[in-house]
Amino acid sequence: MVFKKGSIPWSKGKKGLWHHTEEFKRKLSERVKGKPFTNEHKRKISEALKGKPKTEEHMKRLSHTFFKKGEHRSPDTEFKKGQIGRNKGKSFSEETKKKISEARKEYYETHSVWNKSKTFILTPEQYMKRYAKERAQKISEANKGKIVSEETRRKLSESHKGKPLSEDTRKKLSASHLRNPIRFWLGKHHSEETKRKLKVARNRPEAIERSREIRSHIIIPFRDTKIEKILQDSLTLLGIDFVKHKSIRLPSGRRHQVDLFIEPNKCIEAYGDYYHCNPNSIYYKPKTETQRRNVKNDEEVNKGLAEMGFRVIRIWESDIVKPDFDIKRFLGNCVS
Repeated sequence: MVFKKGSIPWSKGKKGLWHHTEEFKRKLSERVKGKPFTNEHKRKISEALKGKPKTEEHMKRLSHTFFKKGEHRSPDTEFKKGQIGRNKGKSFSEETKKKISEARKEYYETHSVWNKSKTFILTPEQYMKRYAKERAQKISEANKGKIVSEETRRKLSESHKGKPLSEDTRKKLSASHLRNPIRFWLGKHHSEETKRKLKVARNRPEAIERSREIRSHIIIPFRDTKIEKILQDSLTLLGIDFVKHKSIRLPSGRRHQVDLFIEPNKCIEAYGDYYHCNPNSIYYKPKTETQRRNVKNDEEVNKGLAEMGFRVIRIWESDIVKPDFDIKRFLGNCVS
């Protein structure tokens, strides 16, 4: 008798006719090991096993098969660093969530929790106090030199919006911005609403006064001139204390920085012949707009300082460079 395709086996649907021996089962198992199953075969096996209860022995075998302590699964199936989880972005249905919840409840009803009634477990506050700083430092060291994408920066920004910053964090951010302000604002633009608020804030009287106060302490030019350095060295050798670029508010309301100030009321101004138009030199007559502006400014400053009771000592560049000019004696006479 030859079995033909499409014929129904005589034993189909009948149970209890014979039982395979353990040896036969083992041979069958070894025979199919390593053989890939087709998707259709896997689907049929899955449908055949649906609804069938698993014995406790079967569950233990499955557990040992998939979760062997200290052993890696095959390179094709084990999870690799940087790999995206298969469930990422997927949402479970309400029915699936309910089943997972019930399965966990049943598990914890028959299994004890490892940390139940143990007193050495840290509370969240204790954990943060003990490990948060060390963990944050490790994360910081690991991320040094890494370039953060714009998408990651946007997500970080959105996650921190509305969160109150600690005083320590505010100080660190301020120090970071001051060290490199150009990099902090590079490529950033204020919204129209922010621009409007900034404009209103900057036009307040107290903000204008504060800006003037800050600008008055900015040394312009940023480097001392040659004649200023000569004067500073001479006063140092004479043992006379002085203050460089002291800001003084004039009666007109504007501020002026004197080159050198000696307590209680002596102001020393070092003038260049060309830019300040020395009357005893060939530059006595101002010709450029800069010269005219400097002469007018010098007159206003000298007048304002005199009204306030300051003694103004003006020293010209041509006098300092003269070979026979004794600058120490000159300064000693003026200061005494």
